[in-house]
Amino acid sequence: MTATRRIAFRIAAVLAGLILAVAAGEVIVRLAHIRPKQAKVHAPPTPDPDNPLGTRTPLGRLGPSGSRTRIVFIGDSFTYGLGVENDQTFAYRIGVLLEQARPGRYMTINLGRPGDDLIGEWTLYNRVRDLISPQVVVHVLSPNDMDVDLYRDFVPIKDLYVGRLWPSRYSRLLDFVEGTIRAAATYPPTLDYLRGGSSPQARRRAWVIVRHEIESMKGLVEAGGARYVLVRFPFLLELRDYPLENVHRRLAELAARLDIPYLDLLHVFRGQDGDAMVLPNDDHPNPRAHEIAAAAIAEFLINVVLDGVSATSRTAGPIRRDPAEIAESDVRHYREILNLDPTCLSARHWLNQTIPPKKEHAPQP
Repeated sequence: MTATRRIAFRIAAVLAGLILAVAAGEVIVRLAHIRPKQAKVHAPPTPDPDNPLGTRTPLGRLGPSGSRTRIVFIGDSFTYGLGVENDQTFAYRIGVLLEQARPGRYMTINLGRPGDDLIGEWTLYNRVRDLISPQVVVHVLSPNDMDVDLYRDFVPIKDLYVGRLWPSRYSRLLDFVEGTIRAAATYPPTLDYLRGGSSPQARRRAWVIVRHEIESMKGLVEAGGARYVLVRFPFLLELRDYPLENVHRRLAELAARLDIPYLDLLHVFRGQDGDAMVLPNDDHPNPRAHEIAAAAIAEFLINVVLDGVSATSRTAGPIRRDPAEIAESDVRHYREILNLDPTCLSARHWLNQTIPPKKEHAPQP
C-alpha cells in the first residue's frame, strides 16, 4: 500500500468513526428524549369579556366581602400564576390556608397580570383601588422587576436562547449541543438583566426608578386606607449558589427604611433544587413552588401583618376619586418618573397610553 493510499485510508477511517459517533449520539439522544432547555413562550391568557383588565381574579365577578378582610395580591406573571391553574397559585392557596387558620375572616384577590412591570402594577392598582377598597395589599416582586424598559434588554437574550441554526432543526444531537452552548452564552447577560443592567451606571438608573415605584405604591395603598406589604421572589433557577444577593439586600434595606413589612422568599427557597421549582423549560414557579410560597406568605401575614386588621379597619380614611382625578394622577405619576429619567421606556409608554401623542397632519392642498 502506497503512502498516499495509507493517508487516504486513515482519513476515511477517521471520518467513518466520526459519522458513527454522531449517528450513535443521535440515536442515544432520541431514545433518551434528551433536549436542551429552551425558553417556553406561553400563550397569553384567553381574553375574558368579564375581565378586560387581564387579572387572575375578574373584578367584574367580585362579590361583596361582607365581614371579610380583603387581601389583594398585585404583581406580574409570578403572581398571576402563568402556566398553572388558578387553584394552584400562591394567592389562591393563601386564601385556603387563611380560611383553615381563621375561618370566615379573609378574602384574597389576585391582581397579578402577565407582562406588568412596577409602573404597570402601580397603574393597575391606581385605577381599581377605590373599587376594591382592600385592607391589605401584598405587592409581590419577581426576579425581573429591575426592568424598567419594557423588556428591551431581555428580547435579544431570549432570541439568542431559543434560536437554532438550520442543521439543528433536523438533528436532536446538534440541537442539544447548540442549545447547551446558547444557554451558557445567555447566562451572564441574563444575570445582568436581573440586576438592572450590565454596568454600575445602568443598575443605579434602574434602582432609582424601582425605589420610586415602591415608595409611590406604598403611598397609594396607604392613601386608600390599606396596609402595604412587600414580598420578593428569588431567581428560582439558581437557589444554591445565589448570584443576586445584592438586589435582595438593597430591597430589604429600603423596606426597613420605609417601615414596610417585608418577606424575602429567598430564605424560604434557598438550598432547594431549582429545576424542581420551575415549570418545564421555563423559570416561572410550578405548583410545588407556589405551595411553598403560599405557606411562607400565609404564616408571615398571620404572624406579622393581620393582627389588628379587620374588614372595618383603616390606616386612613379611604379617599374616593372621580375618573378625571384618577387619570390626572396617572399622568402626574408618569411625569415624575420621566423627570427622574427621561429615557424610561415604560413610563413613556404609559404616558402615551394616557395622553396619545398628537398626530402630524399633512398640509391640505
